[in-house]
Amino acid sequence: MTEQLQPLKTLLRDPVSAARKQAVWRRIATRSKPERRTGIALVLAGAAAALLLVAAGRQLGFMGPPGSAPHPRTGALQLADGSVIPSAVASGATRLQLSLSDASSIELTPGSELRVRQSTGNVFATELLRGSARFQVTPGGPRRWSVRAGEVEVRVVGTRFVVERSASEVRVAVEHGVVRVLGPTVAGGERRLVAGEALQVAAEEPRSTSAPTRSPALPPSPRPMSEEPARVDRGDAADDLFAAADRLRLSGNLKQAARTLARLVDEHADDPRAALAALTLGRIYIQLEAPAQAVRALQRAEQLRLPPALEEEAAAWLVLAYTNLGRSAEAREAAARYRAKFPDGQRRTSVDAWTGAH
Repeated sequence: MTEQLQPLKTLLRDPVSAARKQAVWRRIATRSKPERRTGIALVLAGAAAALLLVAAGRQLGFMGPPGSAPHPRTGALQLADGSVIPSAVASGATRLQLSLSDASSIELTPGSELRVRQSTGNVFATELLRGSARFQVTPGGPRRWSVRAGEVEVRVVGTRFVVERSASEVRVAVEHGVVRVLGPTVAGGERRLVAGEALQVAAEEPRSTSAPTRSPALPPSPRPMSEEPARVDRGDAADDLFAAADRLRLSGNLKQAARTLARLVDEHADDPRAALAALTLGRIYIQLEAPAQAVRALQRAEQLRLPPALEEEAAAWLVLAYTNLGRSAEAREAAARYRAKFPDGQRRTSVDAWTGAH
């Protein structure tokens, strides 16, 4: 039965009746020692105060009915040691592991930054500002977990997955369980991923408000990749092709950007930037879900001798391209080459997830 709450002022009334007090004072008057009168008065005052504290405590929710246990309140998620989770977390030069009070954990790779957007008894929402983070969420918990990266949102109940964010792209790889990936750059607005699956999409929709400026030598409209490229003058400067490809890519015209980059690689293979163009072409083909073309472009990037700073990126993307193509043996071989060359690589977590090497 629920105890009816009373106005707080009624709890401050003297719990000892006037008749009771008069009877007590009559007994006190019959005693001769002052100290006895003082002692009895103190006992009465203490009893009254105790009754007031108990009643007020029940009314305000500090105490339950006699014999009941305190009712725990589920609040914000905390660190495992009971301290508050910082609103912003950056990993610096080393990996950072956050162990949480519900047995979940978050691991940030070096150079990553995470922000806590909301933490309540039933919601834990974060945003990956940069870098890569692995989330291990305890299944069956009371909170809905979500991770934002740009305009992409990952929703999960209980699983282990990795989210990586670069300046233009977001990658989600599921190791265990199931997640939902939502956002305007996700095909159909939503994609369900299960263990072993990965998805890579643009971090944000293009914000261009006007039609992109095209080089006069380029075809006026995109064509399917299976078609032959339009006839154009060979000999366009590499600078012009680079600039045109960037405009097309940033405006969201990925197919046309791919054709432009392919021309650059074919016609200007001796240009120092040809390897970078091939790497970018491979990444675009992965976005376009054309893994066979992505494999060829990434292999070409390696042949053209990428700058050392981009070698790890190309090696990791090659693993994903083989995985998306369904050629698991080649994917594992590419992953082994990646691990041998980059044992502490920043893409190691994703490479392991793509090939199922947990």
